[in-house]
Amino acid sequence: MNADETGFSSDMQKKKRKVISQVGRKRTVKRTKFALDHTTAMICTNAKGETLPTYLIFKDSYPTKKTWTDGVPDDWGHSTSRSGFMNSDLFTEWIKFICKILKVMNEISFKAMDDGHPKN
Repeated sequence: MNADETGFSSDMQKKKRKVISQVGRKRTVKRTKFALDHTTAMICTNAKGETLPTYLIFKDSYPTKKTWTDGVPDDWGHSTSRSGFMNSDLFTEWIKFICKILKVMNEISFKAMDDGHPKN
């Protein structure tokens, strides 16, 4: 199994931005501020296409609308962080979440590595 997090923001599509760069330049970097509404999804899958339930991390608190779980599978995990990003404490929570799932699936071997998330 391989796991990694991906982040997305609900306000990113509201603003279309253009970046002006020199013609022929191979790499253009534009600094942006963090979005106001960031959510991270921790996804774990393997080469066979098998996936474990996703783990969502919301910024500050859970969304205020009670419908935020509409369409979200019951077995997905969720938590919050100050930034909406993964940190070492949430990585530990995610490992515990995955271990419970693997126990239910009768899987016993699982290796995990922290890719350097700050402790918040």
